[in-house]
Amino acid sequence: MKIAIFFISLLIGCTVSAQEKLNLTEDAIPDLVKNGNQIVKSERKNIQASEERTGFFKRSLIPKASLQIGQETFKYVTDDYTSGPYYKAGVDINLYNGGRDRLTEETNKVNLGIAQSQKEISLYAQIEEARKTYWNAIYLKYLVEKLEEGLGWIANSKNAAVKRINSGVSTNSDKFEFEIKDVEINQDIERAKLALEKHNQYLKVLVGVESSVELVFGQSLSHDHNWKNLVLHSEDEHSYLFETEKLEIEKKQLQSKLGGSQWLPSIDGYAFLMQNNLRQDFDRPLASDREQTVFGIKATWTLTDFFEGNAKKQSAKALADSQKYRLLFNKRKVENDLHIELKELELLDKLVHDADENIDRSQKFFALISKEYKRGVKTSGDMLLATEKLINSHVRKMAIVRDFHIAKAHVMRKLRR
Repeated sequence: MKIAIFFISLLIGCTVSAQEKLNLTEDAIPDLVKNGNQIVKSERKNIQASEERTGFFKRSLIPKASLQIGQETFKYVTDDYTSGPYYKAGVDINLYNGGRDRLTEETNKVNLGIAQSQKEISLYAQIEEARKTYWNAIYLKYLVEKLEEGLGWIANSKNAAVKRINSGVSTNSDKFEFEIKDVEINQDIERAKLALEKHNQYLKVLVGVESSVELVFGQSLSHDHNWKNLVLHSEDEHSYLFETEKLEIEKKQLQSKLGGSQWLPSIDGYAFLMQNNLRQDFDRPLASDREQTVFGIKATWTLTDFFEGNAKKQSAKALADSQKYRLLFNKRKVENDLHIELKELELLDKLVHDADENIDRSQKFFALISKEYKRGVKTSGDMLLATEKLINSHVRKMAIVRDFHIAKAHVMRKLRR
């Protein structure tokens, strides 16, 4: 029985442990951001809020019923207090509002489109940020590993220095030189570990998982040689970047029309049944004599609305024209930026291959200097320089691969991927 309980507890423990780990790859990031990112969820709520504001035109046609009931006590200066009830039940119907209700409804629909466009822009911006953070974290993970490997190279050189010191062909300065470098590399490792922790935690925020979840990176720090297929695109694929600006132009045009309609009257139908109180109809003491039934149609103009409306019309028209120029500028800028960013990817791809060749050279250089140092031909400074070149060649390649993925993530955001 105890054995069975032990195995059940072990199984539960393993299950919990498995639930707290997330095997993360770059391909999994978009879905995680769509479902878990708080900024994306916020944008969805903005869409919901805009949806609730649509349907204004239909709501404006609904008769507005009202009911007022009261009891009032009053007196004239020389009379006694008099008390009596009053009521008014009525309905108002919007028959015509100068087309302003329709324009308001169209504006609300445009606002909904803007909210949907903003959600798309925010979504792919958050995906880009998550991808950048992901590759920065992988870079730091491999940087720590490579620096720790570099400590081993320094330790081997230090051991060689100790042998030379013991044989009397060198002094303690050789050993101190390697110890100084050992301390510096350990400092770099600690800083890289802290940066890795920072990126890990931020990545959890971006993909929407709890801070207690352990991220397991399912990719190595390498780049895809077929990356060009990922960024093949047509103009339509980055048109979503301009959708908000296009809708803002449409919104300003509607606001201009709305301002231009201010001179048109509001026409309302109304009907009500009411009974005045005694203060308003003192010469009719009987309540039944104070009952009124009223219905009619009224047209309303406000002179100041004409001047204010014209100002709003011209202002909105100028803002629409301003937005058009901004849209044209941003379209050209995005096209130019994409052209340069694709060239940058090609350059980084080439630099990765160059870095591989340089690593091979630095390894050969390190091996030769190591042999010559042990023979007493080279100094500790030569040995330290060879070690630094070997470490730096690996770190430089890792940084180039990281920069490649970050640049690719930026391009993919613009292509809605």
